Amino acid sequence: MYIEIDRSLRNPIRNQLYEKLLERILKGELAPGTKMPSSRHLHEKNNISRNIIIEVYEQLSSEGYLEGKPGKGTWVAESVILGDSYRRRVQTETATEKKTKRKDLIRFNCGIPDLKQFPVKKWKRSLDYAWSLADEKILSYPPVEGRPELRTEICDYLLLVKGIRVRPECLIITSGTSETLLLIASHFSGGARELIIEDPVIDFAPDIFNQSGYKLRGIPVDESGIDTEKLPSKPAGKLIFVSPSHQFPTGCVLSAKRRVSLVDYAARNGMFIIEDDYDSEFRYEGYPLRSLFLMNPDIVIHAGTFSKNMFPSIRLGYMVVPESIASDILMTKEKIQMRTPAQIQLAAAHFMKSGAFTKNIARMKRIYNRKHSLISQKLSEAFGDDIEINSNAAGMHLNVSHKRYKFSADDCRKFEEFGVGVDCEALYSLSGKKGGLLLGFGNVSEKEIAEGIKRLKQAVDSVIG
Repeated sequence: MYIEIDRSLRNPIRNQLYEKLLERILKGELAPGTKMPSSRHLHEKNNISRNIIIEVYEQLSSEGYLEGKPGKGTWVAESVILGDSYRRRVQTETATEKKTKRKDLIRFNCGIPDLKQFPVKKWKRSLDYAWSLADEKILSYPPVEGRPELRTEICDYLLLVKGIRVRPECLIITSGTSETLLLIASHFSGGARELIIEDPVIDFAPDIFNQSGYKLRGIPVDESGIDTEKLPSKPAGKLIFVSPSHQFPTGCVLSAKRRVSLVDYAARNGMFIIEDDYDSEFRYEGYPLRSLFLMNPDIVIHAGTFSKNMFPSIRLGYMVVPESIASDILMTKEKIQMRTPAQIQLAAAHFMKSGAFTKNIARMKRIYNRKHSLISQKLSEAFGDDIEINSNAAGMHLNVSHKRYKFSADDCRKFEEFGVGVDCEALYSLSGKKGGLLLGFGNVSEKEIAEGIKRLKQAVDSVIG
C-alpha cells in the first residue's frame, strides 16, 4: 500500500497518515473486513517510522475504524463505510466548508518570515549576476562542500554576528536544515542509533532520525531549556539535538548553567551536540546569545539556515562542523550525492557581499520587534491574567499557555471555524502531551494580528466553555 506523504508540509507525518487511512476507509477504498498491511510493510513501502504507524493504527482502533484480531493482524471494522450518496454529500460539504474557511482565515503560521517585505529586486540582481558567471564548470555538478564564494561570505558573517571564527574548510553548504540533519543521521548511522532530543521539538527533526533508524530519547524542556539533570547516565548514542538560543516550540532559552552542563556531559561521553540555530538574528532585548559552538568547537555541530532571514523556498543552509570530522562528513555527503545548486549559492554570496543581506536582517528585526510588541499587547488585552506569553523577546513566534487549560491538536483544528489558524504545542510533543498555542507573527500584517487575536479569544472561549 502506497501512502502519499508530503514532507514539505508543516502537517506532521502522523497526522497525514491518519487522515489518508481514514479517508480510504470512509470512501470504501479499504472495504469492511479488509486486512490492513503490517507496520513493517507500511514502513518499507513508504519510509514511515513504525512507531508512527503503530500509533495511528491504535488511534483508528480506539475510534472504531479498525479492529485487532489477536495473532491475525488488524482489519477494517464492519460498519464504517459511508454510503455513496451520503459520502458524496459529505465530500461536497467538506469542500465548501474548506473554501469558506480559507477565504478570510488568518493564519499565525510559525517559521514563515514576512515574505512581502523581502527585497525581491535586489535578489533578482544577485540572480542575474550569478547567471552571468555561468560557464561549463559552474553548470556542471557543484562542489559537494559548497561554492567557495558563499562559504567565505558565511564565515565572515558568522564572525561578525555570532562571534564564531571558523575556517571555510569546516563550513559545509546544505539545502536547508532538513538536509543538514539527514546528512548527520547518515554519517553517524554506523554506531549506536540513539538520539537524545528535546521534548517538545520541531517535528521534522525526530521524523528524519526516526526514518533513519534511530531510537529517540526525549528529554523534557522547561522554562530554562532542556533539563540536563534528566540526561541518561550512560547514553547509548553519540548525538544530542538542541535549539538553545530560542527553543521551538516553547520559546525558552537554554540557561547558562545548563549550557555548561550539556557541553560538559557531551564531552565526557564522547558525543556531538547538534545546535539548531534557526533564528538567533532576531533578538529584541539584550545581547545576542553565545553559541554552544564557542564553548567547545570540538564537539558542537552548528546548523544554520537562510529560510528565516531570507525566504523558505531558497532551500539553503549550512553547518559548521568540528575539524576532526569535517572530511568524513564530506565523504558521506559525496556518497549520498547531496549538492546545492551553484546558481543559488553564487546569488546568495553576491547578496551577502553587496550588503543587502545584513540590511534586510536589520530592517526585518525592526519590523518583527514591532509585531512582537503588538501581538503581545493584543493577547494581554484579550486574555488578561488567564495566559502566560513565552517568547524571551526573540524570533517570530510566541508560545501562549493558558493557566486553566492545556490545548490538544483537535482544539486547534476547531479554531478554524472562527477564522483563525494557530499551531499547537501538542503536535510537537514526543509524548503527546497537551500544551500551549503557538502564534507565528512573521508573515501576518499588523491589521491581521489585531483581528486574529479577537477571533482567537472567541475560539478559545468556545473550547474552554
